[in-house]
Amino acid sequence: MDSEDSYLGQYGLVKIIKGKFKGRFGYYDDDEISSSGKVKSVIYFGEMMDNTKCYYIDEDNITNKFTILDLKKEKKK
Repeated sequence: MDSEDSYLGQYGLVKIIKGKFKGRFGYYDDDEISSSGKVKSVIYFGEMMDNTKCYYIDEDNITNKFTILDLKKEKKK
């Protein structure tokens, strides 16, 4: 991930752009470093406070660059 895309300290809505959850939106909460040294982003789907399950997604699979149109498309699903 480019430094301009770094999420450290920038919590909030992200779009999943690769992998199992591609196309979905989630709430980025934190980063964890796996035992292999790979950075994983902690993502919640739905209401974070109501959701006890989080997902560890490769940081390269998320972005905070999306448009209102992207959100509208997801809402229709």
